[in-house]
Amino acid sequence: FLENLPSMLEKTTSQNACLGPALKAAFTVTKHIGGKMCVFQSVLPSIGDGALAPRENVSIMGTPDEIKLLRPSGTWYKDTAVEFSRAQISVDMFLFPRAYIDVASLSELPKITAGTLHTYPGFSHDVDGARFESELTRSLTQHTAFEAVMRIRCTRGMRINNFYGNFFVRGTDLLALPNCTSDSVFAFDLVHDEQS
Repeated sequence: FLENLPSMLEKTTSQNACLGPALKAAFTVTKHIGGKMCVFQSVLPSIGDGALAPRENVSIMGTPDEIKLLRPSGTWYKDTAVEFSRAQISVDMFLFPRAYIDVASLSELPKITAGTLHTYPGFSHDVDGARFESELTRSLTQHTAFEAVMRIRCTRGMRINNFYGNFFVRGTDLLALPNCTSDSVFAFDLVHDEQS
């Protein structure tokens, strides 16, 4: 199938993509065993579940409203990522945009499932090929711990105020990590809250 795929679709002129249904199909196949999913996307998903509309707006660039473009446009990718995390499926996403692709919304998948996000805007094999090959090879071959959890406990008078990294917070202090590698980084804020 992979060898025939380029010739099967070489005459396709459609610019539409249905990432959502493809994710759901892959989830159905892997949900009983968990694991890692690599997603390759080059255009804005525009059909089916998870369809996104272009939000790029030059008129709000440099204004306080620009922050809206850095937030996800909806909850579909977050809800899907939570479902993946519960089934112990991690998503590594590789994006190759030539136009607007809404990375803010798509990034919810790797963020919540303890995956990674790699972007190659205007991909050129001569410029980006070696980096892509290196990052994909590392993603597929590095030592990986699957179905991990992490809990941080504090002594009396200290508490965790915030967590940072790619994971899903299952409780107040339990982080779900469908996979964990030597590249995984986690940080947290400690707050001293004991009355003196």
